[in-house]
Amino acid sequence: MRDFTSIAPHVGGSLRRLEELLRAQGFRQSEGLSPSLTGGYSSETWLRREGSEFFAVRIDWLGHGHTSRPHYHFEAFPAERRFDYEHALGIDSARRRSIGVRRFDPFTGRPSTTDPHATLVRDDK
Repeated sequence: MRDFTSIAPHVGGSLRRLEELLRAQGFRQSEGLSPSLTGGYSSETWLRREGSEFFAVRIDWLGHGHTSRPHYHFEAFPAERRFDYEHALGIDSARRRSIGVRRFDPFTGRPSTTDPHATLVRDDK
């Protein structure tokens, strides 16, 4: 897996479909939505190890930053920085870059230099 092209075009804004695709691609939920030590809530995080890095999907149910709508992100980061990624980074973009987080477009699954937000509908119930 070098990108998210096998997942991104098929999500269609559906949590149910996203979770089905993640499971089918070998992702496991590593962190559920929970209160953050810095206030607000942490992201729900799904990971898949691929060699020396993890591919990650962050689901932000309460939004953050410039959007208050539920959305998700596709990312990858060095495996040895897992603790930093999951526990110490929050949403600070500069700190994310400092550990080597790579971003992917949530609609195409290809590498991206921006941090696009793809709206997500909670249809999993």
